[in-house]
Amino acid sequence: GTVTILHGKGTGALKEEIRRYLRTVPEVERAADEHADRGGAGITVVTLRMD
Repeated sequence: GTVTILHGKGTGALKEEIRRYLRTVPEVERAADEHADRGGAGITVVTLRMD
């Protein structure tokens, strides 16, 4: 499954903290920027492990 987090672009501090946290969550397989056409760096798409 996927989860979309809308954090905006701003200074990038919120995005960094969100990504730092997501790296500690075992259920998170991947976290990446949304495609540029759909918001790019202002949105993080999280892919969850489906074990």
